[in-house]
Amino acid sequence: MAFLNRKLLVVVFVLGLALGFLVFSNINKESVVTSACFVENHACKCNSTECVCDNFSVNPSICTQSSG
Repeated sequence: MAFLNRKLLVVVFVLGLALGFLVFSNINKESVVTSACFVENHACKCNSTECVCDNFSVNPSICTQSSG
């Protein structure tokens, strides 16, 4: 019974590790994609909520599309 518990613990640990890696890599990828964007040929910076340009801001979906 103790062997079964240990085996289950290892499986849960490995699954948790894989899930954590997926979440981390997704967050990392997202920040790279949304780091810059172009609106009407102006290069702009993106924060977590929007794409910020000199005088205006736009939807973050434009950021993700523009970096291809």
